[in-house]
Amino acid sequence: MKDQLVGLQQAVLASITMRDTPERTLSLLCHLVEEISPRSIATVMRLDPEEGVLNLSIGPSLNPRQRQFFQSLRPGPHSGSCGAAVFSGRMEIVSDTETDSRWDALRPLARELGIRSCWSIPLLDRERNILGTFAVSGMSVRSPSDEQRQLLSIAADLAGLVIELDRVDSSARSQSALLRAIVENTEDPIFAKDLEGRYTFANRAQAEGRGLTPSEMMGLTDDDVFTADEARWNRSTDLEVIRTGVKVVRERSYVQRPSGEILHFLVQKYPYLDENGEICGVMGIARDVTELREAERATQRSRHLESLGVLAGGVAHDFNNLMMTVLANSELLRDGSRQARHREQAIDDIQVSARRAAELTDQLLMFAGKSRPIHRVMDVAATVSQALRLVKADGDAITWNEDVQESLPPVEADPVQVRQVIVNLLRNAKEALGVRGGSVTVRARFEKTSKGSEDAVLVIEVHDDGCGIDEQDRDRVFEPFFSTKATGRGLGLAAARGIVAAHCGRLEVLASEEGGTLVRISLPARRVAAPAAPKISRAIVGSTPKRVLVIEDDASVLRVVEQILVRRGVNVLTAREGSEGLRILEAENETLDVILVDLTMEGMDGAAFMKAAREKGFHVPIVVMTGLGAPDADRHLGELRPQAILRKPFDGDSLERTLCEATAGAEG
Repeated sequence: MKDQLVGLQQAVLASITMRDTPERTLSLLCHLVEEISPRSIATVMRLDPEEGVLNLSIGPSLNPRQRQFFQSLRPGPHSGSCGAAVFSGRMEIVSDTETDSRWDALRPLARELGIRSCWSIPLLDRERNILGTFAVSGMSVRSPSDEQRQLLSIAADLAGLVIELDRVDSSARSQSALLRAIVENTEDPIFAKDLEGRYTFANRAQAEGRGLTPSEMMGLTDDDVFTADEARWNRSTDLEVIRTGVKVVRERSYVQRPSGEILHFLVQKYPYLDENGEICGVMGIARDVTELREAERATQRSRHLESLGVLAGGVAHDFNNLMMTVLANSELLRDGSRQARHREQAIDDIQVSARRAAELTDQLLMFAGKSRPIHRVMDVAATVSQALRLVKADGDAITWNEDVQESLPPVEADPVQVRQVIVNLLRNAKEALGVRGGSVTVRARFEKTSKGSEDAVLVIEVHDDGCGIDEQDRDRVFEPFFSTKATGRGLGLAAARGIVAAHCGRLEVLASEEGGTLVRISLPARRVAAPAAPKISRAIVGSTPKRVLVIEDDASVLRVVEQILVRRGVNVLTAREGSEGLRILEAENETLDVILVDLTMEGMDGAAFMKAAREKGFHVPIVVMTGLGAPDADRHLGELRPQAILRKPFDGDSLERTLCEATAGAEG
């Protein structure tokens, strides 16, 4: 409510400064109070000093018939909350008009109007004379909170100010002095400028922030008192207000003078009108939100740490399970007495766990946006059909439906990644239906971005008729390791969102009118021509290289890569870091067929090695191996272009195929 209270004060003070009529300003005040305190009626009553009675001044939510009941009310201890407030000279809180004695004389009126609670506070001028009352009436029994009491006090101060200004309107000097006192004592900078950007008014807070006095600010421009960048921004927003005649609200950092401290302000600028209603300048109010933004950042850091904790816990859980399989089977393999079939099963289990670990890291990279899509021509209908085939199972109790718009043109996207997203969504739907079965429908279509526009988005939807996702969980399903299922890593949607975001698209979980869950993918539809049928030609197949230099700082990885290559008849030279590998290259350059180097190592890493090798004039084909995602690998390599990049983890066949292709490509 704090920001709402500040906004209320600024809006009412702006209305006063713009010299709106008292009725308009008080009506604005009542409406703002009713917005902050819903199901309430705000009223302002003025005291007639000659007759000694209260009369309704403003009640914008009352109809004409109701307003007539609020006239000629004589103050007293039993004449309602407003009469009692004038009688006692203090705030009067009536939580129940049916039982409170202060409403004894007006109880029939309360019943007639449906008023069950009423809080009233007297309006005072500078000499503490009572001008009237400000009241908030409710249709239910209730007591005000501390914030509502503060709201009532602020509203009373502002209403009292408006009424007092109205009473002394004949004295322009008194009005000007009062307004200046209010503006000068606020901590918010307030200013006004003419059309040329010269300051015509600056309160104390505005001037002190520039290291000046208000009188010294007069006639200066932003170029005289702000940095060049700040002055350009100020003038740009001034001109926007002057051009559009509309209020502008922006957030901006400013260097304070002479301290040099950087503070963050929420700046509101309004058109300043002359007596003919023409724009003659700009007025503005700035609110220091430095502490608020720091608190928000602290909250974000706390949430980030919480998310990291969940992520770390999930990764640890999954990897520990996988490593349990690897370690246990490794120990069993050391037992030479085990039968051959048991040894084969242990090896299979180790390989499955390794592949699952690689899949988990791939999903994490997708979630983090570190898996760059490889854009090419994608047949939408074929991609959807392939995803369905991967998830369907014979004998399951699910009805699978495919609804793809006819004649969908091909688009530019990564078909492998898009298919993976659809597979993840279909698997989620299948698991949601469980053994009882149900129906899953996948749809694909083009939608125009706006009427008459040629721009379109590709929309792919997966809908199941299961139990659906609770509304409070819809915002959390994209968090890594959050899952509504009894089992599962909860990474499918997190990875899917990362892929869709990398395609500049949007992934949403929606409530379906048909029941169940609806997940929608929206991708920019960059249409392309269908690829021509490929010409049949003889593929280039490189032979296995005879002599390879392997550079890797992890001893176990270096050892296993060496063993894989040796088993394939390759003569292998090894180095533990880039500088050692460079010395071997200088000595063995003529005999090497290809170099396999890890990208990130202690000392000279793979990128530095490759750069040094090229600078020295060596042209042996280089294959970079890495566990990094594509964007991070590209950032490490910069302008360097190896013959191939081999993603870890890899098996022997992938290693041999990549080295063969690298040597064949270099020869070609």
